[in-house]
Amino acid sequence: MKRATLYYVAGAVVVVLLVATASYVIFKPRTLSPADGGSSSSPSPKVAATTSTWTGTLICLSPVSATSQQAASCALGLQTTSGTAYALYASDPTLVGSLPTGQRLTVVGNLTTPTTSYKSDGTITVASLTKL
Repeated sequence: MKRATLYYVAGAVVVVLLVATASYVIFKPRTLSPADGGSSSSPSPKVAATTSTWTGTLICLSPVSATSQQAASCALGLQTTSGTAYALYASDPTLVGSLPTGQRLTVVGNLTTPTTSYKSDGTITVASLTKL
């Protein structure tokens, strides 16, 4: 009886691991490389698995829809010297939210497809930033 219980527990663990692995593969976010060298006419940057670095100015992003109004607290983004704008996402909101717009920054992170209702060429998940 105890041996059968052990087999049931081991089987359940294997099933949970298989489901977790399949869920990760199916639902993991796509990571994209930055198109910061020139004009960003391409709607979707290339896929990259590495962290990249961007330098620019902290800005309030414009809403995608001309009819939507900008909220009292703006959606922060990074505008590069080439004019490309990226939304910024940080797991710690105080990392970016404590900085004033107009602040020059170097941001290190991963670029993914745009995930906000604001105009941007992608969303940078911030790993670190440096004020310039």
